[in-house]
Amino acid sequence: MKRETALTVAIVLLLVAIGVAGRWCQVQWNVTPTAAVALFAGYFFRRSLAAYVVPLSIMALSNLLLESYSHWIEMVAVYGAFLLPVAFSSLLGKQWSVSRLCSCVLLQSVAFFLITNLAVWIVRRGTVYDNSFAGLMDCYYAGLLFFRWMLAGDFAFTAITFGSYAAVRQLALSTSQSSKSGAPTLLDRIIARLLGTPLPAPVPVSKSTSRK
Repeated sequence: MKRETALTVAIVLLLVAIGVAGRWCQVQWNVTPTAAVALFAGYFFRRSLAAYVVPLSIMALSNLLLESYSHWIEMVAVYGAFLLPVAFSSLLGKQWSVSRLCSCVLLQSVAFFLITNLAVWIVRRGTVYDNSFAGLMDCYYAGLLFFRWMLAGDFAFTAITFGSYAAVRQLALSTSQSSKSGAPTLLDRIIARLLGTPLPAPVPVSKSTSRK
């Protein structure tokens, strides 16, 4: 159990590191791996607490070096929107497909666009935007440029994330088939985690007797 927990923590830290680095490298046009990593975390950890920890940690740590939000409503909207990919990962099922991935990416990108721009309009209505339905539409129109880049980034990073996982999983499957004996090792635990299968039972060593 302790090794399983350590493995979970290691994977969480890896995903958080990828997300933080991605936000620090490119945040101007919303081209970041945050949503893709959150979607993968939800799929890999089956929407457990660890899955929700990943996007929250990415946002909290990366924002230490980024410009702060102008209002707490905007912050809550952004943080909440990045939790949605974890929930949407339930649409992928146990065996994800390209069509399901594309649906999740489109769904999470549109949801992020609608939620965060609504928050921006709430905060800035009466100043930047009119306090009317027309002002809300103006706010959404202004955000279309960022939405276009975010959608492209979400598709790209999701393809990279799940494509890499598929490659590693295939390698783990090959390694698992080539090693069938002995007590479960750390490598066996990692393989079982990647494949979503129980640990292999140790094969008893038979004692052979020889006639003299």
